[in-house]
Amino acid sequence: MTLRPIGPRVFVRPLWPADLPDTLIAAPEIAKNPPTCGVVVAVGDGICPDCDGPMASELQPGMTVYWAPGTVVDDFEIGDEHLWELRLRDVLAFAEAE
Repeated sequence: MTLRPIGPRVFVRPLWPADLPDTLIAAPEIAKNPPTCGVVVAVGDGICPDCDGPMASELQPGMTVYWAPGTVVDDFEIGDEHLWELRLRDVLAFAEAE
């Protein structure tokens, strides 16, 4: 199965510090400061600011991305994987190997 968001969305697997659980329910003290980076699982098409038409993103599955706190739209589960949904415009940067 290939997962593909519709429209300008990115699905990410949040990166939690190694010593913390991967759920806010188990650790409510970190709810105030959830992760702001994760690994891209799937990317939808963006919207061209000049023509309002579809525009391919340079993001690819497997990339590590960073976003501003408070910009996660939704969280959901597919099978046993917990993913977060972001708007493509809320992704601030991605890490490139040097």
